[in-house]
This record gives sequence, structure tokens and C-alpha cells, in this order.
Amino acid sequence: MLDTTVRDTDAPGILPVLIPTVLEILRTGPPSAEKQAPETQFRRQILDIIYKLPFHESVRTHVMAIFTCMVHILRNDNEDMGVTSVKVIQDTMRIYKAYTEETLHQVLAVKTEVYQNVQGMVDEFLSEDSPPVPQDRWFPSPRSFKVLNELSALSAIILKHYRGLLPESVSRFGAALQVINIEVPAQAAARAHAREAGTVWAGMSPSVKNVGLYTELIAAQIKVRVVSM
Repeated sequence: MLDTTVRDTDAPGILPVLIPTVLEILRTGPPSAEKQAPETQFRRQILDIIYKLPFHESVRTHVMAIFTCMVHILRNDNEDMGVTSVKVIQDTMRIYKAYTEETLHQVLAVKTEVYQNVQGMVDEFLSEDSPPVPQDRWFPSPRSFKVLNELSALSAIILKHYRGLLPESVSRFGAALQVINIEVPAQAAARAHAREAGTVWAGMSPSVKNVGLYTELIAAQIKVRVVSM
């Protein structure tokens, strides 16, 4: 496995060359969704170099380029890469505090795009007749409940420190409510059957085939609700 750790003593000589090279590979390389494909593993290792960068002043001049690349990954890559890109954004925000409201607007825009994809994902994979989720492939980042969970936590941090984005966040509140109120079709059917039988349904319907995805949805809905309160 590739050693993605850069020692502090090596940072001044390595990082000014390493960071632009790595970002260029991530921006220009084609995304891959197949979990075990060599190109998927390679991109994951390359992203880990950015994720594990040491706190060092030589990184500061590259923060905006890192941010732009992470947003590109969020919009275009697989969900595993998307989750890590959110963590990179969060860490660099916390350490370097170098972002502007305009750049952070891009994060909120991506979150809105993910919101818009939730209902389609639920209908496709959490209905009674849904096919099993392929276990050997990642979902695209904009269609991932895992990414939605991470973005919700990040947006709470953004709004805490960048109050100027509050009006925009309020304008997106309706989309958040729609996500919170989405009911899994298989659950709705089980509830309707129980109502017809004069009983009350509780728990997860046995017709939910993709249990892991269902759990990810519930976790994301809870996170959206918490940060929207």
C-alpha cells in the first residue's frame, strides 16, 4: 500500500510540488465506481495524500486549489471519494480558515443537488420490487446518502462561522424538509397493509431488500433534521 504520510521535516521541499501534481491527477483522471478496480484504488490512495497532509504553512497557498478539487470530486466521483472530500474540506476549514463565502456557496449548492436526488434513490432501491444494490460498485457521490450525511454536518459548521450564508440556507430549508419527510415505499406499503388489518406497523418492513442503504437513509434524515433545527 502507498505510504500517503508526509513528514513535517520534509514538508517545505515536497508539498509545493506534491500538492499541485496530486490535485491535477484527481481533477483530470476519470472517476471509477468499481470498488476493486485498480483505478479506483489508485484514486483513493491519491486522495489520501491530500487527506493526510500535515498542518504546515506551505499548504496554505494551495488551500483554494484543494477546495476546488474536492468540490469537483463531490460532483463527479464515487461516494467513497465524496465522503473523504467532505472531510478534507472540513479539516482545511478548521485549520486554515481561508475560504470565502463564494467558495462555500459551492458546497451548499452540491448539498442541494444531493437533496434533489434522494427521492429518486429511495424509489429505485427501497421499494418493494427494488433490485438488490450491487455490492461491487460505489454509488455516484451526488446520489449517496453517506455523502448527504457528511455534507449536512459540514453545512452546520459553515453556517456557524459564515453567518452571511444564512439567508441562502433558509431559502433551501424547503428542500431539507422534503428529504426529512421522505418515506420509503416499502415501509409505506407495510404501514398501509397493517392499517387495513386494524393494526399498527413498527420496525423495518421485510420487503426492504437493501437494508444497508435503508440504514444510511435514516441516518442522513436524522442528520438533516438536527442541523435544520
